[in-house]
Amino acid sequence: MRDVFSLKYLPKKKREIISFSIYFFIFILLFLSDLLTKIFMYNALIDKKGMSFVAIPYLFDMTLVFNNGAAWNMLSDQRWLLATISVVGFLLFFYVFIFLFTKLKRADKIGVILAAAGSVGNLIDRMGFSFNAGIYKNGVIDFIQFHFWKSFPVFNLADTFLVLGVILLVISNVIYLIKQSGKSQKQIEASDLQDKLKDCEKNKSE
Repeated sequence: MRDVFSLKYLPKKKREIISFSIYFFIFILLFLSDLLTKIFMYNALIDKKGMSFVAIPYLFDMTLVFNNGAAWNMLSDQRWLLATISVVGFLLFFYVFIFLFTKLKRADKIGVILAAAGSVGNLIDRMGFSFNAGIYKNGVIDFIQFHFWKSFPVFNLADTFLVLGVILLVISNVIYLIKQSGKSQKQIEASDLQDKLKDCEKNKSE
């Protein structure tokens, strides 16, 4: 029986609009989850800065720290440089999201959504840090720490989204290139076989 809820039976343009809307809704949810967890953790732990609290035993602790650099605190105190880099990254993902999104593979779409949400999440922090505004005046708000790896930098949900998105994009495109390389090799082999068959037919006719 035909599935009336399946998008494949809709006109292509309508399918693209619905698909884009779904992914955009997921982007908003990811962005809000990062924003709200930062606000909640800031208010809950600001008076206990530097202290760790077990969130998931043996896996994650909650530790409020402020990062005024990039990953692993690189470019520390370079407020406007980091804000500019974040804006450029955001604009790149925004361009792909608006103008190229419907042409991407599903894995690439998920990767772009994750990376864009992470980029925007930390962009808010860095812009607030640049303008010395509100809860962001001390830097990007980080609060997730590996219980079993204390030397690993404390991070936030935006960092997680960004890293997962980039990893997914890299894996997706590596797999695509491998498949394309395999197809090219098969085409070369098929072409060689055709040439050999033509040579055999030519020899027979002679």
